[in-house]
Amino acid sequence: MTYLSTPRFLLSTSSSPILPGSSYLDVGGKMPLSGIDLDNFGSIRFRLQRWSSVDPLEAKRIHSVWIPADAPLLSNDPLTAIGPVQLGSGARPLIVVDRPEHRSRDDLANQVATAIRLRQTIGELARIGIAVRPYHPNGARAHLSAIAGLRMQASEWDIDIVLDLSKDMDWLWEAEASVYRMMPSLQLVRIAMTAGTLDGRFRASLTDRALSSCAELGFDGMISLVTPVPWWHWRNERTIEAFCRDATGRVIRKFSRHSSTGEYTTELSAPVEFE
Repeated sequence: MTYLSTPRFLLSTSSSPILPGSSYLDVGGKMPLSGIDLDNFGSIRFRLQRWSSVDPLEAKRIHSVWIPADAPLLSNDPLTAIGPVQLGSGARPLIVVDRPEHRSRDDLANQVATAIRLRQTIGELARIGIAVRPYHPNGARAHLSAIAGLRMQASEWDIDIVLDLSKDMDWLWEAEASVYRMMPSLQLVRIAMTAGTLDGRFRASLTDRALSSCAELGFDGMISLVTPVPWWHWRNERTIEAFCRDATGRVIRKFSRHSSTGEYTTELSAPVEFE
């Protein structure tokens, strides 16, 4: 079996709204995970997870943090920290500029403008990324042109592209062509291992295709895992840890192929069962 590339795995804090930040860091520090993907900065969920009480030294396990493009914090000059993530502490976290809280037709343009401004003010203290999602393509191939244009801007300003496949997926989205146009700026992919529902099977199919394209194109960035644990396991570290081991095993097989056939495995849609 030959591995085409080896991505790193993160645990997304979208997995459980009430698991404390310290518990996330404990799980994220265990193999095969490399750290934490911190989502929902400034939201009620963020406060419920009590990230303000996390030790800054342990917060170095946070490799990426998502923040809305219109968050007032991003106007700070200088910007020294985003929640528990300290800038200039040695690590270079990825700041993901997400959709604004106040939505409009110009969401992506606002994200790009914010990302460019952060790149100019922060310099080399952090990586900057722009979150994109496969929804509302506005025409059969219009979304591909938009992605190609975004990648050109990202390349010019040394900005990463972050693909969120955990929700908001449109059946018109062309997975393989989109991933091809994002590379090599694509550095983080967030996925959700879903249950065997109609929506879950549809999302799993698109995720399969996107990850196969990532593997074929040599993607070696980060993959963030959103766990599908039911509410009665939201505080159960062992269940979330077990899910991560299972999920990383299935995903890494997408990045390998048998030398005799050259075929990729497709096991992402296998249901995850809970007691």
